[in-house]
Amino acid sequence: MCILNPLARILETLEILGTAGRHDLLVMAALETHGYFRQPERANNWDTQMFEIKAHDIFATGADLPEVIRNWMLAAGRQSRVQQQVDRAEYLLRQPGRNISADQLRAACQTIITESRVETMRLAARTTLADLDATA
Repeated sequence: MCILNPLARILETLEILGTAGRHDLLVMAALETHGYFRQPERANNWDTQMFEIKAHDIFATGADLPEVIRNWMLAAGRQSRVQQQVDRAEYLLRQPGRNISADQLRAACQTIITESRVETMRLAARTTLADLDATA
């Protein structure tokens, strides 16, 4: 099963780069995903004096550049793992003939219902759970 996970790819790339390379990559990712990379305005007393990153719909703050990058990478790692679980669950739900156990199917449906962003998949998971309950 081949799954495209842009977060996993960007995290793999960030792991091998230094701070300057990570900064450049995250600035580019922020621009490409309609996010932002904001640095503090030291002369502005009304500014929060925090770095902020929003890329791939993941937001992080930090007191300095390495901290904000580290915080973003931690949040992105968690989100990447959740997305991989959802992708696996959706794959199981789409299996023709469903040669999997009812417990595995229930777990996949629960993952989809709680974590998936796709309404049609959540509806399919609810329907499958209802079918499983009716036959139990």
